[in-house]
Amino acid sequence: MRRRELLPWWIKLFIIFLAFAIVSNLVAIGFYLKGLKPNLVVFGFNADNNYPYVLLLVSAIFFMNFISAVLLWFEKDNAIKFAIANSILGIVLCIVSFVMDIYNGNFNFRFEIIPLIIFVYYMKKINSEWKNLKPHDVDLESA
Repeated sequence: MRRRELLPWWIKLFIIFLAFAIVSNLVAIGFYLKGLKPNLVVFGFNADNNYPYVLLLVSAIFFMNFISAVLLWFEKDNAIKFAIANSILGIVLCIVSFVMDIYNGNFNFRFEIIPLIIFVYYMKKINSEWKNLKPHDVDLESA
């Protein structure tokens, strides 16, 4: 059994989405370098606010999510730990964004927190089995 088989379809779909998201993020950074103002939002942080600092935060979040997806897809030993840490950071950022919105007189519940919590729960659930399985390697003798 491969480690990748432990991942449900929705995590695999999320990994594919992140591949496209990192490309769009790189394009947005390119627009910024050309003097254009990209509009990126993640976990309630909009790159238009406190520009360019929030753009850097949003870009870093996209990059960390992409790294997490790559580690999971390529069945790396530290993938589960990184994915959990990354998701907990996302949960914290959702809460910070929520509190900032309330402070500014708005009530915007961050629905992103729900899949993040489910993701952390699932990663913790498969952690021990992930550790027991080895990454998929090509067996040269059977090839």
